[in-house]
Amino acid sequence: MYSKFQRHLKFYDRDRICQCRACSTASEFSLKIVYYYGDSLMQKVGHFEKLYGSDVTLVHKLLKNDIPLQDYLLLTTVPEILNIAPDWLHLKKLSSKYNGTGEVTFSYTPNAIKIQNRTTHLAHKISPIW
Repeated sequence: MYSKFQRHLKFYDRDRICQCRACSTASEFSLKIVYYYGDSLMQKVGHFEKLYGSDVTLVHKLLKNDIPLQDYLLLTTVPEILNIAPDWLHLKKLSSKYNGTGEVTFSYTPNAIKIQNRTTHLAHKISPIW
């Protein structure tokens, strides 16, 4: 997912027609990936289905953190498969306090592209909440 996102930004920057500020800075977008397991509910809003619940709110709060990077993978729990590859993972631990939730400890790594390349074949075992 990360490498496809980066590739799409490069194509967009190369092939864009519009020169407005929003379009010309699109190549500076970053991608934050959050791995979290929790409960959620679906609510239909117009033609869309929206996730909601306390765990969904926590995922949004986790994006407000002190990680000094623009692109990263954040994990609240480390999948067992990632624990066997410390030579390329380089997880760093951090915690943040959130109103209504308290302190949450998580791990992160700037090596999102390496992780994505090594875990692509495991995608069917790790289900996102959306």
